[in-house]
Amino acid sequence: MLGKLVRCGVEIEDKELCLVPTTKGHLAKCLKMINDPDTSRFLLARFAFTEEQEAEWLKNESGDPHSVIWSIQLGDEHVGQTGIHHINQLTRTAVTGIVIDREHWHKGIAIAVMKARAVYAKNHLGLVALFTEICVANTYSQKAAETAGYEKYGIKPYGMFANGQCYSLWLGCLDLTK
Repeated sequence: MLGKLVRCGVEIEDKELCLVPTTKGHLAKCLKMINDPDTSRFLLARFAFTEEQEAEWLKNESGDPHSVIWSIQLGDEHVGQTGIHHINQLTRTAVTGIVIDREHWHKGIAIAVMKARAVYAKNHLGLVALFTEICVANTYSQKAAETAGYEKYGIKPYGMFANGQCYSLWLGCLDLTK
């Protein structure tokens, strides 16, 4: 499903950071990010996507009751995507993910988005925990997750293959009951 508007409560470069429902108008930037080797090198999706595949992704995610997706907006600019996936109402848990266009890395966007997404997960979805998996080579994402409150609960060996080698995944959990 599409997430509702979420104001992250911060300004970066004098622009408001928000999570907005993803529309067809966001797909061109989504395609640019997912097909950019620098931006996607630590994502589990390892193949290039077409416009048709991106449109199908939006259609599927929009109708999935176990998923919430947003586009990340900095002012009027689409700078990334985030979501809450595999929502399990029985265990009240879910898995999170984020991708930010490389032109906007190291500005605090990921931390602010992770915190706002967690508030939404707790207050609107009634979740008690969020999980994430981050390639161990992606130290910046690990640091952002830890700063946003995720705690390491393990390492998954051979979790992904990229750049000709296997990587382990850092496993994080954000306890929303605290």
